[in-house]
Amino acid sequence: MLQIERNLEEELDHATKGEKIPMPLRVRVRRDQVNATGAGIEAVAARYALALTADVAGLIDHRAEMEGHQGVKTFPASTNQPE
Repeated sequence: MLQIERNLEEELDHATKGEKIPMPLRVRVRRDQVNATGAGIEAVAARYALALTADVAGLIDHRAEMEGHQGVKTFPASTNQPE
């Protein structure tokens, strides 16, 4: 985030002086924006994965309590077979 602020300040400095923004600065700004966006997406995905894991673990624990035992109830293989 700090790098993006610096980039914007540097761009603004050129713009307020009426100068053209140099191409290397434009490229650097764009690269840093893309990297920051990617990092943000990864962070959100990690949060969703963590939340999903916690929810699933909570459901399994709750189900185990309701069934009066610990762990996940396993069913015999024949349960899903037609009679």
